[in-house]
Amino acid sequence: MKNYRVTEFLGDDLFEEAVSEAAAGYPAVKHQSVLFDALLAKVATYPEQVQVHIGEEKIGHGLRLAVLDCLAQGQA
Repeated sequence: MKNYRVTEFLGDDLFEEAVSEAAAGYPAVKHQSVLFDALLAKVATYPEQVQVHIGEEKIGHGLRLAVLDCLAQGQA
């Protein structure tokens, strides 16, 4: 069985509560909460460490743009 890691952006408290409660139901999945800037740095330097990310749409859109920019520049 493959181990998955879910990374969630810290943002809205209600969103974080919901994700933490849902994560509790899946003890085999490693869950971590990180600040958006830290996640961007991790995606840019170690993209293989971010398997799944969960975030609010307004933040997720920014992450998609940053990843696409890194890919266009051959950095990811």
